[in-house]
Amino acid sequence: MSDTTAEKLPKDVVKSNERKFDKHGHLVQFYEDDSYLLRTLIDFIKSAIAQDNTCLVIGTREHLNSVENQLKQHDENIDLKELKETGQYVSMDANVTLSQFMKSGIVDEEVFNRTFTEILKKMEQRDRPIVAFSEMVAILWDHGNDESMIQLEDLWNLLSESHKFTLYCGYPLAAFDHAGDGAAFMEITKLHSEVIPGESFDAFESELERSKAIATLQQKSEALATAKIEIERLSKLDREKDEIIAIASHELRSPASGVKLYISMLLDGYAGDLTSEQQKLLSSANLSNDRQVKIVDELLNTSKIEAGVVTLKLAASNLVDMIKSVVSEHKLEIQKQKLKVELKLPEHLIAYVDEHYMRTVLVNLFDNAIKYSTAGKTITITARETDSKILIEFIDEGIGIRSEDQDLLFRKFSRVKSKATTGIQGTGLGLYWTKMIAELHGGAINLKSDIGKGSKFTISFPSQN
Repeated sequence: MSDTTAEKLPKDVVKSNERKFDKHGHLVQFYEDDSYLLRTLIDFIKSAIAQDNTCLVIGTREHLNSVENQLKQHDENIDLKELKETGQYVSMDANVTLSQFMKSGIVDEEVFNRTFTEILKKMEQRDRPIVAFSEMVAILWDHGNDESMIQLEDLWNLLSESHKFTLYCGYPLAAFDHAGDGAAFMEITKLHSEVIPGESFDAFESELERSKAIATLQQKSEALATAKIEIERLSKLDREKDEIIAIASHELRSPASGVKLYISMLLDGYAGDLTSEQQKLLSSANLSNDRQVKIVDELLNTSKIEAGVVTLKLAASNLVDMIKSVVSEHKLEIQKQKLKVELKLPEHLIAYVDEHYMRTVLVNLFDNAIKYSTAGKTITITARETDSKILIEFIDEGIGIRSEDQDLLFRKFSRVKSKATTGIQGTGLGLYWTKMIAELHGGAINLKSDIGKGSKFTISFPSQN
């Protein structure tokens, strides 16, 4: 090459890049930010040119365009057209290249070897060291094809036995943000002769600062390992607690139902006439028993759904009839609290749901509206069908819920505590259970609420259409 580009580069840039890339073998570069990868690629190309090496870059089309545009705009001393013509600089689209030797998600070793053997033989004609940068393995990992990723890393290593070249592979650290990625991450590091950590470690001015950072990471690693053990211990305790609750709830259900039966028989006069005081006491006992049975049912329902033993029996059901039936069952409570109920329902609304569980959801939402409404207020229930969803809304004019407390409502055993809710009983399981059943139906539950104005709970799930 006449008047080589390397001679035109500033000496400080040349020396900096030579130090950074003066390594040999199969190296892996992890990076935290995409912009750092682009800067690394630019430095990589500059370093290769400065040393008159032959440079191969296999990157995504977006990265290649960005790097080459920056080199053209900001480096007058680099003539990419000339470098490509002389074979000193070769760029390849990583996705296109992968498509040439990936067959049904597996690397075709024969095609891979043939493709890169031809490329390397051509580059070897310059009789200068070959340095390469590839993102193909990172693309495979991003697509969830970790088996082919490892296979490709192995093939690069085998190819280096017959052709002398230095290869840098680039991986984004964000791609390994799950605990289960640790094994693959370690396997990647084993397949490389050198590991270059993310850019955070480039910022240290001395080896001492770098050592301090490594020691800090080791401490954090130990702390995380301890935290993991504690989380596993607590998870085990949580499972054991759920099992105890399930067993206790099951054992309580039968005697509670028996008590209810006998109280009802006494109230109906099976043991003779009752005085007004006796009727009052038994009615109070009956209400307490109803609350007990409801608590036991909520505990049982929660243990079932968390154990994964709830199976929906979907059938065509008229939601309008279901809603009207639920309202009718609460007639005494509505009258007692002097509430008004307004129904905005179509004549029919057929949905494929589990009638038993969907009815429980409607009861929970209506109970909630009654519980937090004050005398004289109106509860509005609407139902409608869109092109893809069925929407049921329970709108009350009650006390409302603060925005910071709204997420708590759908968590297990969570209840909003305030002066306005003092004396209102509940387990904190009703809305949790309602949310779980909505999700089992492929739906969701949403809440909009303002303090002093009321709340709107909307349950949505796919329509039969």
